[in-house]
Amino acid sequence: MGRINVYRYDEIEGRQYAGHFDDTSAEKFLNAADNDMWEDTRLHEELYRTKGGRWVRCDWDQWQGSVAKYWFVTPDEARQWLLTEKHHDVVEKYFDELEEEAGPAVGGRPAIGPKRKVNLSEQTLARVAAYREQNSKGDKLMTEAEALRLLIEAGLDLWEKSA
Repeated sequence: MGRINVYRYDEIEGRQYAGHFDDTSAEKFLNAADNDMWEDTRLHEELYRTKGGRWVRCDWDQWQGSVAKYWFVTPDEARQWLLTEKHHDVVEKYFDELEEEAGPAVGGRPAIGPKRKVNLSEQTLARVAAYREQNSKGDKLMTEAEALRLLIEAGLDLWEKSA
């Protein structure tokens, strides 16, 4: 198709141009029903990851005269859609490694604070890995999250002392 316009949909303003992308250079992910040849569905959903790293949702149906709707979604919305539609490999590629099991907490360590996401260079991650190896107790390796918390706290302590 090529260039596709993306819109914001608002109850008051209606459809408003929000940008565009080239679907020939974007990755396309189908909803689970479209991946199941036995599923008879007329409503289809797709998710695109553009060449520039943006996420675009598309909904369309097979009714005559219907038009596909394209809109930008946040990375969190894209991640949730991908999980719901069973694209676990894509979640691990673009977001984070999935836990073996997820759901409500069953005891264990309480959360320290809200979850934060940060992109780190390969060099920084290598330094964190070295810190983990040198500062782990016994043969149990410190988690990456614990190492990052300790390093951030140590850096902040140093900064406060120098201020």
